[in-house]
Amino acid sequence: MQTIQLGDTAIEIPSNLDWRDDEGTLVAYLPKTDFANLRFTLLSIKDKSGNPSPGAGVRTVISRCNESKGKLEKYGETVWYYKEEIASEGGKGSLMHYWYVGMDEYMLIISCFVDAKMAQSEKTTAVLNSVGPIIRSFRNFHS
Repeated sequence: MQTIQLGDTAIEIPSNLDWRDDEGTLVAYLPKTDFANLRFTLLSIKDKSGNPSPGAGVRTVISRCNESKGKLEKYGETVWYYKEEIASEGGKGSLMHYWYVGMDEYMLIISCFVDAKMAQSEKTTAVLNSVGPIIRSFRNFHS
């Protein structure tokens, strides 16, 4: 596992994935591939004064989950739900996968485009299956 710091938080990326910073967004991917990349975007929700709003990330994820009629998952202080949509790019059957993760004032959005041609690939499955452990590793950096 590789510990990656995102602002004041951290996640563990499995050692079979490489990663890069793409203009402030973490991208994790299988080496020598250009499909099923995981994109991680971290948002810190602030109050009107610009200070961190404790619990706002969790509340936001719960609210969005309820609106989308998703299934809320919980691990420790972290909540998340999963959603998939038909992708606007790629061939027929291509999907966008989204995981919305809340912890304290943070919301972590994980997205992954899967082209229909690669949907059944073992490598695609390996990338998608890595998301659960990554989510469970999400924590405050100094924890």
